[in-house]
Amino acid sequence: MGIVLLYSDNNGTRKPIYKYNYSQSSFSINGSKYKISSEPFNLKSLPSNKILKRFLNGEKIDGKQVWKDFIKYRQKYLDVGDDQRKYIPQTAWDLGTHFSMVFNAFPYNDFFGLRGSGKNRANEISSILTFHCITIATSRSISSIFRSIDAMGSTWIKNEAETLIGKNKDNELLELCLEGYKKGSNISLTGDIGKNKNRPVIFYDVYSPKSFSSDKDIYGAFGTRMIKFLQQQTSKEQGKIELNLEKGKEIRDNAYLLRLQDGCEIRKIIENTSIDDLLKNTELKLVSRDREIFYPLLIITKQYGSKKEYQNLIDWIKDYLDNQRQQNIDKPLAVVLRAFYSQAIEVYKTTEKEELWIDLYKIREEIVYSDPEAWRMTNKDGYENKEIVKTSETARFFTVRRIGSILSELGFDQKRRGGSSGNYQRKATIKKIKEKANTLNIQIDDIEKEKTKKKDFFNV
Repeated sequence: MGIVLLYSDNNGTRKPIYKYNYSQSSFSINGSKYKISSEPFNLKSLPSNKILKRFLNGEKIDGKQVWKDFIKYRQKYLDVGDDQRKYIPQTAWDLGTHFSMVFNAFPYNDFFGLRGSGKNRANEISSILTFHCITIATSRSISSIFRSIDAMGSTWIKNEAETLIGKNKDNELLELCLEGYKKGSNISLTGDIGKNKNRPVIFYDVYSPKSFSSDKDIYGAFGTRMIKFLQQQTSKEQGKIELNLEKGKEIRDNAYLLRLQDGCEIRKIIENTSIDDLLKNTELKLVSRDREIFYPLLIITKQYGSKKEYQNLIDWIKDYLDNQRQQNIDKPLAVVLRAFYSQAIEVYKTTEKEELWIDLYKIREEIVYSDPEAWRMTNKDGYENKEIVKTSETARFFTVRRIGSILSELGFDQKRRGGSSGNYQRKATIKKIKEKANTLNIQIDDIEKEKTKKKDFFNV
């Protein structure tokens, strides 16, 4: 059973109709029959009585003013550095959490930087402004997180998110994060009902907005589900300012009211507006998952921000993606993943097995002997000098241990000693490597063609 809230009189006062079933196409009031013209807006969870009362009494809220209040609050307490455009996607994300249930996917945020840079402050602001926010403590059980997301569609925030990567990573929490960016994502949990020894499997909806802060780059674990914000050093004066919690809650309450007021309208806009419509007459081209991830930010900014802010967001996304692609070219994990794929192809040719064990020493050898700088050093007199290659900067950086660590970060953590040499090996499939490369926007399709041209290996 549910409730539909309607504009039901000339004064704008909204009155609830109780005992309405969502499968009904019509209902009656005082003998008059009314037809449902569009699908009812499912609130997932009700706001406080105070907000509900404001809505039922016919109070209207200006969405553009709510946007201005959000962005001013963040500007007052957080320094984003030289690129002031960052306030726009961050504000669109905060306000967008109140409408996340009408989007098919919602991006994750990651604020990372050195200690004292303001990364936790950035998340603290979001915790005040966003929809039903909860902060994930290390002591909180994974089942309680599942339930809060399933019940309320809560925004949740995880500081010190480096615990999600590395040797001792929290695999259960990481699984929730990887699944929860897109609508329809469910995770199963074995329950226990009373004294019944049968343990039923319960499925929880884990789709919700999520934001992280870390002093390490966790992008490798999440890929294009996540938008990265490098947080620069916050000014000492700004860092000392205490957040005005009451003002923040007032702004957030207005967003709760806006959600009730505009929920159906935002849903209709989404139904009638594609990502291509949003990017028409712009130079921004989005492909693959980027189309899903940036769509909510574009919709919210276009609806509530100014034309200038919308154009600034378009420009910022273009610069952001260009920067990410350039970083991926030189990034160690891109170099390792490309060499890993290259060696996987070699192993597959000899074994023709789906599951492959790939030698870390051969990965290192391919990387080291593919360094164009090392080959320039060795070929200047027309002869190859392998000793120079082995002592190159690339060889010193890409140790077997570091390659293994990077592969673990990428999710290839099954290992053994094997083969005739007894070297360390990692398990993978061609399909999984391709999926990871696609997720991280790393080019690997050229590997087979380029295998005989080792000097071009770094030209991603």
